[in-house]
Amino acid sequence: CRNMMRLERRDPAAALAKINDVLAMGGDDADALVQVLAITAGVLGFERASLIAHIEGSDHAFVIAANDSEPSTRFALAIAEYPEVAECIRTLAPVLIDDVRTHPLTAPIAAQVSESVRAITVIPVQWRGRALGAILLRKETPGVGHLGPRNIELGKLIASLTAAHLRHGAVLESLRDQTHRLSRARYEAERRLRGIDSLKEHFEAGADGVIVLDEGGHILYVNRVA
Repeated sequence: CRNMMRLERRDPAAALAKINDVLAMGGDDADALVQVLAITAGVLGFERASLIAHIEGSDHAFVIAANDSEPSTRFALAIAEYPEVAECIRTLAPVLIDDVRTHPLTAPIAAQVSESVRAITVIPVQWRGRALGAILLRKETPGVGHLGPRNIELGKLIASLTAAHLRHGAVLESLRDQTHRLSRARYEAERRLRGIDSLKEHFEAGADGVIVLDEGGHILYVNRVA
């Protein structure tokens, strides 16, 4: 594996051809995406790579593949907690961070970032001017000066190839449904809270303790007496 990674660093065209072959065979299959991320991390000189999908207008994004986790692992993240990803999606331009501890974007959240992450590069995955997500690259040592314009263009090419296979794939379709369910659940929660707000004065004036639960048994409101 180390020899292959060194070969890919010397010959970006070989890495690009391999990525094209993997995507042509596997499309947006989880194993294929993990292979693409492993090659991308190696050729661009990073240790970890993740593919993050984002549905336009959503407050959430989804890690759909990573070279340091199981291929089938997916999880949601709040886009506001990843300012470097949010900036990349907003501008549709690569974001390069030499050191998460000092960069203006990440310094405010540096304490929440793993100690094993110092340098970050985020490359937009876009199709016809619309962001589908981003490729997030991370490494333990500070510095992204090793990339240079040629490697940044290579990263953008890889992201374009990935976008072409994601745009109408099953993964994004599934995430659109999931995002819709999250939005609906949030709307329902806000609607319930508005209903509670209209009765707060009545609850607080009573001598009895009042606890309001949702259908799942989660506490929505407790008055002072309770």
